Amino acid sequence: MGLSFTGNYTFSHMTSTSDEGANRWIGALSAGEPQDKNNLRAEQSVGANDTPQRLVVAAIYELPFGRGRQFGQHMNRILDGIVGGWKLNSFVTLQSGQPITVYMSRNRLSGGQQRPNLSGDPCGGVSIDAVVNGTANYFNAAAFSNPGDQTPGSAPRYLSGCRVPGIHNLDQGISKSFTIREGKFVEVRAEFFNFLNTPRFSAPGHAFGSGSFGVISSQANAPRHGQIGARFVF
Repeated sequence: MGLSFTGNYTFSHMTSTSDEGANRWIGALSAGEPQDKNNLRAEQSVGANDTPQRLVVAAIYELPFGRGRQFGQHMNRILDGIVGGWKLNSFVTLQSGQPITVYMSRNRLSGGQQRPNLSGDPCGGVSIDAVVNGTANYFNAAAFSNPGDQTPGSAPRYLSGCRVPGIHNLDQGISKSFTIREGKFVEVRAEFFNFLNTPRFSAPGHAFGSGSFGVISSQANAPRHGQIGARFVF
């Protein structure tokens, strides 16, 4: 009987002037071409993969039921074969969301990807649920404006304060081995992914000037699902 676990925590910050070679997480959006290839300094921002915090913990816990355990030390072998020796294994992931890019729905730069002008806080400060339900907009649309024809916008390549929803996920499993004789046993296992059925929504529409700007219309992760398997070891 016992508990064993391992995990790691990462605190990081990433900046860049280009998305070239970036290994983007699901939900991060490409900022496209620079606005002005002769002014790459204006492209400096947080990177597409900027993930300030990530915590991952894996744990295995042997339930205290069955022969020789805390509960049921003298349990008969038939009952022990049913309720004894079960193990729970959990995998928890908590991760910050990545930054969002905003660009013009109608590009008016001949040699790059135009972004809007930005003044003030670009984030709407509303809950994700309100955005998903269509009662609020993710962005503060009043903070954006059209820079005009052939004029680069002042918005950064990625908005550090406006991010896609982070990851809050639990994968859960349960397993047990049934001994047939020495050196031979059957292991049964059930695994459930997104065990708490926690939705993680996709990024909001990021083309300023379009009807979908700041609207969240899809889910980034899969609903709870599972699998059951067995193997015979001899």
